[in-house]
Amino acid sequence: METNDRDILIETTSGNLISIKEYSGYYDPLQYPLLLPHGTYGWMQQRSNTPSILLHAGRLLQQYMVDMYIKVETQKLRWIRSHQSDIRAEHYQGLQDCLYSGENDAGTKKNNQT
Repeated sequence: METNDRDILIETTSGNLISIKEYSGYYDPLQYPLLLPHGTYGWMQQRSNTPSILLHAGRLLQQYMVDMYIKVETQKLRWIRSHQSDIRAEHYQGLQDCLYSGENDAGTKKNNQT
């Protein structure tokens, strides 16, 4: 079973291990049971007549927000890594050529034309 450092491993009653990926909707209730006490899948639903658990979470809310940001950025990087052919990075060769030739300031010109 291939796991990531952030995956959650759950042992079933039969003794098998299940890996919950960080992008799964079940990940957040397992990682933050105090914020998601009902284990709802995916996004929380706020009811109008109940106080918000998030607003009273203090530092746990800060950790939750940082974790959500990291998950989004990780997904972006994972997409870039797996879609290199779609990005067509070879078209950026001109940028590398400029850097190697010493043209690192976009405002400078080779010859002094005004």
